[in-house]
Amino acid sequence: MVMTKREQIEQAIISASAFTGNDTEELLQEVDKVYKKAKAFDDIDNADELYYEEHGEYPPFEEFLSEKINEIVFKCLNDLGELEDEE
Repeated sequence: MVMTKREQIEQAIISASAFTGNDTEELLQEVDKVYKKAKAFDDIDNADELYYEEHGEYPPFEEFLSEKINEIVFKCLNDLGELEDEE
């Protein structure tokens, strides 16, 4: 089985920690955050193409882009647990 780049990075962190005695959990959490943020950028980059596939036309750019970016950033921050509780 071929490992993904992410799996290779995680395995390297785990292997290195066996020699150094460093805690792997914090590093693995950081890798997870990086991949979630990268996915958010990919989602923004592909948003207009997904709209085109669903609707057969490209979206009105500024309104769509603003709405989609807000949606994706909110989801990313929520996934990362970085949203402040609103009271």
